[in-house]
Amino acid sequence: MRGLGKWNTQLDRLLATARPHHLDAIVRNSRQVPPSTQPEKLTEALQSLDDAGRQAVYASLTDAELEALCGDGVQAYLATLPDATIQRIAEDRTGRAAQREYRKYRTWRRYR
Repeated sequence: MRGLGKWNTQLDRLLATARPHHLDAIVRNSRQVPPSTQPEKLTEALQSLDDAGRQAVYASLTDAELEALCGDGVQAYLATLPDATIQRIAEDRTGRAAQREYRKYRTWRRYR
């Protein structure tokens, strides 16, 4: 089974070179759909990525695309959060606090 190590190394190299192209394709495809469906399509694509991939896609989005992804009223929602919550989100390196608040925000947005 020594030959499998060589194939695994080659596969890892292939995946590493294909990853940037895949992430670029996600951003490019999201920009080709109508603006009204862009956030939904991009959210679907982001769910299939790991944290590093999501961060790379976020970094390549424009401010307007990020605002569209967050949805209407994100600033109004953030204004309702206490400073301690915003600080916890900003300092959290695991992303769990941000995920919790994002779920609360989606619920808030749905019922407002």
